[in-house]
Amino acid sequence: MCPSDSDKCPWGANAEVMDWLDYTANARIHQTLLQKPFDLLAEEQLHLLSLPKPYNGIHPLKAMSKSITQKPITKPKQRVHIPERDLQSYDEFIPAAVAYFLTYSLITGGASWQ
Repeated sequence: MCPSDSDKCPWGANAEVMDWLDYTANARIHQTLLQKPFDLLAEEQLHLLSLPKPYNGIHPLKAMSKSITQKPITKPKQRVHIPERDLQSYDEFIPAAVAYFLTYSLITGGASWQ
């Protein structure tokens, strides 16, 4: 048994809430509805739909087993031929690039650095 003090009783708060619902909240006449909320709920429950089945989520093992068993359809990729060059073959481009850059920077007054 709980002591008479409801603060120390684990189910005392629930009992007080149930009393409040039964004798105050559900017993009063609602100002907008002009009915008791509890009576109105009883009428509306007849027209409510049942709850949907709970969502169980996606099952990753089932989804993964399907994707593993089916081989993906891929197109053969076209190969692009890239000729092999040694690094020394690029040395012939360096003087031309430096000359272009120096000429450009002299014309613009070094504005290319900003």
